[in-house]
Amino acid sequence: MLIKCNVNDHLYLIKDDPVRPDLFDNNRKRFEAPFHVYAEVNDETGEIAAVVCVVICKFVPQDEVQIEAVAAGKLPKIERHLAKREAANGPLGTVLCPYSVWSYQRGHGRKLINNLLEATPVLHEEVDALITMSPMTDTALNFHLNNGADIFATNEDTINYVYEIEEQIIH
Repeated sequence: MLIKCNVNDHLYLIKDDPVRPDLFDNNRKRFEAPFHVYAEVNDETGEIAAVVCVVICKFVPQDEVQIEAVAAGKLPKIERHLAKREAANGPLGTVLCPYSVWSYQRGHGRKLINNLLEATPVLHEEVDALITMSPMTDTALNFHLNNGADIFATNEDTINYVYEIEEQIIH
């Protein structure tokens, strides 16, 4: 089951982040819009089984400097800088960008990403694309490709993987 985490009850989880443990001086930033933290709860045990940190923005972040710029409110400069790159790929609209994901229990990272994909149209109606900012590791490559993502872009220190967001049909 996917839950949205809050700073009061879930700040302790961030100490376990193996991907970007030192991204912010104050990890409370990860819980302040446009940043969000979600967790996958094991249905059988009730324990948090996996965690993902995401940011919502109008561009695809390529590195931690750009994530920090979002946190510092320096968006116009970054968005102009990336306009040329994204013009080549077509308009993206609003991007939900997972920048760190980790799992405490085998298989729950995959469940977390799948549940996030399913919930995104409801949780974040403004989001048009889910594109990660992942490390250049075999583990990340295998994880994302095995979960149905495609490579969107390769950067100096990261790879962006794109997932298809399925439209919600309301009856």
